Amino acid sequence: MKKIMPVLVLIILLCVACKHDDKTIDKKNENEERNVLDEEDPNNLPEIEVHLDIEPNEWYYVGEDDLDYGYGKVVFFDSSMKIKKYFENAVIPNEEMGVIDITKPIIIGMLDETKRNGATIIEPNQYIYGVYDLEENDWIIPMDYDSLVQYANGCYGAFLNNIESNTTGMTIYNELGNVLAEGIDVTNSYVSLLGENLWNISYDGMQPIRIYDAEGRCINSISNSYGMVHGAYFVASNTEEGDIIYNEKGEQVITKEKVVANCKLKGVEEEHFFVVNYNDYSQMIEANVGKYQLILDKSGKMITCVNQEEFPDKMITVEYWLYCLSEYVKEDVSSNEDTSAIGDDTNVEDADAEKDIDRANDDYGIVTDKTGTIYDATRNNSVVSYYDKEGNHLLTTDGEEFQGHLQPYGIDFTPHNLFYQRENSFEVYDYECKETYQFDIGEFGIVELQSPLHDFYLITNELDEETKIYVYYKNELIAEGANLVVQVLDGNLVITDFTEYYELDDISYIYNVEGMKIYHSPCYEMIEQVGSKYILAQREGVRTIVDYDGNVVYAFDEKIQMEEVE
Repeated sequence: MKKIMPVLVLIILLCVACKHDDKTIDKKNENEERNVLDEEDPNNLPEIEVHLDIEPNEWYYVGEDDLDYGYGKVVFFDSSMKIKKYFENAVIPNEEMGVIDITKPIIIGMLDETKRNGATIIEPNQYIYGVYDLEENDWIIPMDYDSLVQYANGCYGAFLNNIESNTTGMTIYNELGNVLAEGIDVTNSYVSLLGENLWNISYDGMQPIRIYDAEGRCINSISNSYGMVHGAYFVASNTEEGDIIYNEKGEQVITKEKVVANCKLKGVEEEHFFVVNYNDYSQMIEANVGKYQLILDKSGKMITCVNQEEFPDKMITVEYWLYCLSEYVKEDVSSNEDTSAIGDDTNVEDADAEKDIDRANDDYGIVTDKTGTIYDATRNNSVVSYYDKEGNHLLTTDGEEFQGHLQPYGIDFTPHNLFYQRENSFEVYDYECKETYQFDIGEFGIVELQSPLHDFYLITNELDEETKIYVYYKNELIAEGANLVVQVLDGNLVITDFTEYYELDDISYIYNVEGMKIYHSPCYEMIEQVGSKYILAQREGVRTIVDYDGNVVYAFDEKIQMEEVE
């Protein structure tokens, strides 16, 4: 018993020490946790003076789902990020978060619970729209309309549906909110701006087209026609009488009689003039008059012509700013077993599948397989030659025909580039600047060549072991890697270097249209908008306004209180 007592005392002492240590550790952890919470609590952060470098007539706008304020709040901040104005359950159509000029009235939509009728999904047709003057703090066009559009001539088109009569009417307002015209029936028509005039165009040609000037006056009408707007011109179609092209005032610009006279066509007295394609990029027109295929400029002057009775194997078309002459080449049946890009051992089903891939890839730039290009110079058994408006034949530096146009990368830019693939390289010709670039790829895998912005080229080469991505400005390599993602934001090129795990936030570089690097992410972030003075980025899940040095100007912490502004 004497030997056991010291052992028990020792155990008790150890237990007391452990409990004391546990309390000390718990207290230490509690203090550390409290410190961490205090540091992360936005309410306990010291006040930091915020100043956005914006003009006195500018506010910073945050709208709809930009932040987690709840659905559909529209909020305006001044240069100190103090709330100047906000709207509940609202939306500003086609506006992105950023600087807004308050001297220009804005279209605002407010959610109408009656139109919503308990629906869980919010749709644009559940709003009513008006025009609000932020400077005067007043509605200049009442919030009464089902949709509202401001046209480039300054007029507003306000549309109101009548459910009982199943009709739609339009009212035209000027920039000050004064009514210029009202009661215009647009039930079976659409309204489009040609030049400075609004055209109310019937879908089926049953109602006359009516033309309104910037003062809301109906200045002309066209009967029994329907068609499409192309820039400042309208192609009116009538299958029985042929097509006529009108200018913005409704005056005939191109008719069959004018085309026949300009082009000196013969034997077409009983034929009609039809527009096959009016190209919005170049304003060149593909047209037919009987046996004649024509390329015309927007005034109706002939650029080129093919008599298909004399040359049945030739066809002319317009591609962007060029026109193409395609000539069918008779295939040598004896040598037809070699299918080039497909391979000698490919069966018919595989060949058909390959052709489908070719057609699908036409929209995405140039795509190659590992044995050859799908853009063959004699693709579809025809040789294609490219010409500019002046009739100059465009050829490679080796005198070869180009294999095609680079396709649009997105909606921001349509390239002025032709390409030619060699064994391990590409030649690209910018026919707008008349510059030629050579890109050496090395081993070809599955290759995409695209132009996201003028003078920028993106090459993706997918090999068996890895994917190589290159970004060039003209012929200068500005970025390369295995996980680059390129996007166009607000007219700038944003190159993001993703990790191999494709995390949300990574390092980005921004290049302007002159090819200069104007921003380099100082930390992991996701670029959302590129403004003239500031960048909107997400850092650790928080939307943040940063300057071009990467400094945080303001961080939206989701806890901004909506207080009434006096």
